[in-house]
Amino acid sequence: MPKRLEAFLKDVSTLRAQQSAEQSARMDRLKAMTPEQLVRLPRQELQELTDRQYAEIVRHVAPEHRLPEPQEVSVGAFTFWARLRWIALPTAARAAMLGVLTGLLVLFVSLAVGPANDWWHYRTPPVRSAEASTWPPCPRLSGWVDGCTYVPMRDIAWDRAASLLEMPEAELRQANQHIGPAYIPAQTTLVVWRHRGKLD
Repeated sequence: MPKRLEAFLKDVSTLRAQQSAEQSARMDRLKAMTPEQLVRLPRQELQELTDRQYAEIVRHVAPEHRLPEPQEVSVGAFTFWARLRWIALPTAARAAMLGVLTGLLVLFVSLAVGPANDWWHYRTPPVRSAEASTWPPCPRLSGWVDGCTYVPMRDIAWDRAASLLEMPEAELRQANQHIGPAYIPAQTTLVVWRHRGKLD
């Protein structure tokens, strides 16, 4: 194992030396150019240089042009909190905003599906048989249901049922003469008929 580590470290130092030699040769080649040659260089080759290297080359090629000295960026300035502020917080803010928008969209859809479904069924007047026992069940008591039957789980007052159905109490009582006048008992079939459709 130590031999492999030594070989690896030797390879790393060799690569560093080669890279340093190549960089030094490239800097010498660029410093030996005329200003016209430097201007014609591909942008990508110049972008690979650091600000300090570029300023040094310009000082050699065109000494009359003085570039401002590149500012040193201290290593300690880019601390963990600065990195967190520039990288993590914008990502977290975007994720939070996306989460809130998705949640609002799901909430809106879940709240809109029920009324939209009720409206879709309500817009066509129902055609029902004269026998109410064959009618479909009402999903709930609301102003959008018609031509259906509802079985309450607990006793309900006539005025409360009429209020939920958004119809006159007298009309509701007339369609449900089989139910007593005091209240609508639990497990009793309540007929909802608004006289908009046809009875066969």
